[in-house]
Amino acid sequence: MLLSCLLSGVGTFAVGLNSNLWYLLFVIPVVFTLGEIVRSPVTESFVSHYAPTDARAQYMGASNLQFTIGRFLAPLAVFISAWVPPIGVFSMLLLFSIISMALYFYLFKVYAKKKGNMNFI
Repeated sequence: MLLSCLLSGVGTFAVGLNSNLWYLLFVIPVVFTLGEIVRSPVTESFVSHYAPTDARAQYMGASNLQFTIGRFLAPLAVFISAWVPPIGVFSMLLLFSIISMALYFYLFKVYAKKKGNMNFI
């Protein structure tokens, strides 16, 4: 999940660095999409590990809330782009991905401490 956040954030930031078509055809499918594809199975597996069996659907729903928040923030980024240069907007998105990496790392530490093993980190 940490790698997914990093690849998605760097891929999004890299889109703002250059407008060359070949560059964008490399960055978007390879870096950004790879980051998005890596996330789904890891997220589902992690939620199934820590969610109680009788409440697994509620935990999966709460886990998918991150995508709802993302769909809320995307129009705000477009709105902000009227005043902030593109590199600033893409830097803000990279910052959000780094913050999500830190939050996931903290979550993994708490989970590993609770379970008594550190192999999950």
